[in-house]
Amino acid sequence: MKVINAPEGIESAEGEEEGNAAPEIHKLTHEKFMDQNPHTFNRTEGAIRLCKGIEGVEHIFQCENCPKDDRIKFATCIFQGCTLGWWHTYAQEVGVKVAHSISWGKLRRLMITKYCSRLELWTMEQEF
Repeated sequence: MKVINAPEGIESAEGEEEGNAAPEIHKLTHEKFMDQNPHTFNRTEGAIRLCKGIEGVEHIFQCENCPKDDRIKFATCIFQGCTLGWWHTYAQEVGVKVAHSISWGKLRRLMITKYCSRLELWTMEQEF
C-alpha cells in the first residue's frame, strides 16, 4: 500500500517500503479489451462514428498499456459486416501475417481512406 506524500523509505500499513514497490504490470487480453465495450464498426455508420470508434480504441490501448504487437488484432475484432469483409479481403491481398503486423497508424489511415469521403473529413475539420 502506498502512503501518499510519505518520504521515501517510510513503510506503509502493510509493511512494504514505499521506494521498493514493484510497478503493476498487466497484459491486455481480448477479454479485458472487450470488457471496455469498444464501439463496433460497420461502414454504414459514417465518418463521425468511425472517428469516435478510433478514439475509443486508442483510449483503451493507452489506459491498458496495450502492446503494439496486439493492437491490430484487438482493433479488427470489433469490425462487423462490410468492414469485416473489407479487412478479410485486405488480409488476403497482403497476407494475414503482414496484415496483422501493420501499425495502428496505418490501419487508421486505411480505414479513413476507405470509409470517409473528402467532404466528410473537411466538414469534421471545420466543426472541430
